[in-house]
Amino acid sequence: MNLNSVDSPISPIIRPTAPTSAAPAPAAPSAPAAAPSSDRNLVRDMLDRTLDFGALPWDLAGRAPAPQQAPKAPAAFTKSESFNKLSAADQQTVQTLFDTASRSVDDTKLGEIEQDVQTLLESGKLSQNDTFGKSAVGYLETFNQSPLHDSLSGTSKAELAQDLLKALANPESVKQSQSLDDCAEATMEATLAYSHPADFVRISTELATKGEASIPGGPKGPNPDTLKLSTSGSRDGRSALGSMMQDSFGKHVTSIFQGILSAIVSLGGDKGLNANQVKSLYDGVLGTDHVTVFAKKGENLLPTIQEELAKQNTENPSVKVSMRNQEGYLHSMSVTGISGDSVSLWDPRSGERTTMSSEEFNSLAARAMIERSAPKSGLVDGIVEAISSPIKTITEVVDSLTEEGGGRLGGRGQDG
Repeated sequence: MNLNSVDSPISPIIRPTAPTSAAPAPAAPSAPAAAPSSDRNLVRDMLDRTLDFGALPWDLAGRAPAPQQAPKAPAAFTKSESFNKLSAADQQTVQTLFDTASRSVDDTKLGEIEQDVQTLLESGKLSQNDTFGKSAVGYLETFNQSPLHDSLSGTSKAELAQDLLKALANPESVKQSQSLDDCAEATMEATLAYSHPADFVRISTELATKGEASIPGGPKGPNPDTLKLSTSGSRDGRSALGSMMQDSFGKHVTSIFQGILSAIVSLGGDKGLNANQVKSLYDGVLGTDHVTVFAKKGENLLPTIQEELAKQNTENPSVKVSMRNQEGYLHSMSVTGISGDSVSLWDPRSGERTTMSSEEFNSLAARAMIERSAPKSGLVDGIVEAISSPIKTITEVVDSLTEEGGGRLGGRGQDG
């Protein structure tokens, strides 16, 4: 018998006797316990019940890092001397306008917008003041910060920003409607962009954001006046900004001549604006008194136009002229320079500059719009001036009432 065997009922005699105790009863069987959650899983469970913060750091362990988009390089114009001469606030205004205009455009369009900004900066137009004494860049800040008027729900702010930059940087890009007879209204838009940039920005900004723009008004009042937003809903070859401005100009000036007085001094509208309406438009928008100079066919208007170009205190002078077509209507254009026997003109139908000889120009020119140095006053003077200044021949009377419906010069007449 093995006395040390645990199976023996007798305690071993060579060891001290230990007190005996009952063995613990085996635990009752139970269902397997759930595996304890780790701390990170507890956090994950808690966040799932509140907010979804996306992948947590430990969820990304072992994953390849997401590709990082390279930071956008600053536009080239930000390194230019003309940009760095601006105040920090004005730099931010220009940058914000550029960011708005360049939203969702391809590389080609982006390059065009950058060039427009650079051209505009170099022109010095942003530092010029309008008729009311506020700078162009000040109105651009208003444009940046204000929503568009409800009437322009079909137009994006990015598109208007692109149009504004392009017209200011390159006024010759302004185009009239290809089916509406609004060459005079388009010429008014281009005249502002050429020679009155701050007024251009004020009018375009206030029309687009407020639905009306302040204009100085003509010498016979009201002073100031209000230009109401008018949109035909048809661009027809025009930019979004161009259609807005041209429609508003046309509506404003034709409403002035509604009623009995129109039978005396207007007589027009179906084929565009006549001389009286054009004078009213230029007087009201620019706040100065204008006189219409008429020429018999073949008479030389160029000395008068050249004097007016020299008088304008701007790097981009322009004089509005009305040229004959073969249908008997007139087409509004701008003379932008005279050099020897060559006359430079801008044509709103094509949105381009063109040149012609002085002989050809004089054979087609009917009238020119120039600023008067000493305004006249009185109702009689106003009516007589609206018809002709002064009346010399029946040709001038007819020309004063002939509408500017436009057409290709020296060719078959085309409305516009």
